[in-house]
Amino acid sequence: MPVNRNDLEWKATCKVYPAIADLQAISGFVRVEQVRDNINADPYSHDIYNVPAGKIFILGLIRVWCVQADPTAVSFILRTNPVDYEWYAAAYGGAGEVHSSSLNLVFDETEILRITWIGGLAATDVRGLLFGQLFTKY
Repeated sequence: MPVNRNDLEWKATCKVYPAIADLQAISGFVRVEQVRDNINADPYSHDIYNVPAGKIFILGLIRVWCVQADPTAVSFILRTNPVDYEWYAAAYGGAGEVHSSSLNLVFDETEILRITWIGGLAATDVRGLLFGQLFTKY
């Protein structure tokens, strides 16, 4: 045993497992706004966000709207190949009508956040906006 504490040899250590605080720490913020012009498809599936590998995504808000009045319905989908989990579906009533969901949904790595529009015509312009948080997956 060294006589003096200053005689000790200090060695750096490396974490074997992440600390609880590391698991709860936000690794990034996601803010996406996308416009799709002249979609020319019915139904039209707009994959607005793909969760990166090694991450968990928590959706805080999704909002969609269309400039034209022609879509007849809109839905929000969590897509995990090959299965779609629809958590919101509603009739679309008119131009500029806003549909949103503020549920805190958790998406695993490589899952997709999809918006599906029904009844859109060739000149239909759709918009999507989302906010969320990313966490590193251990």
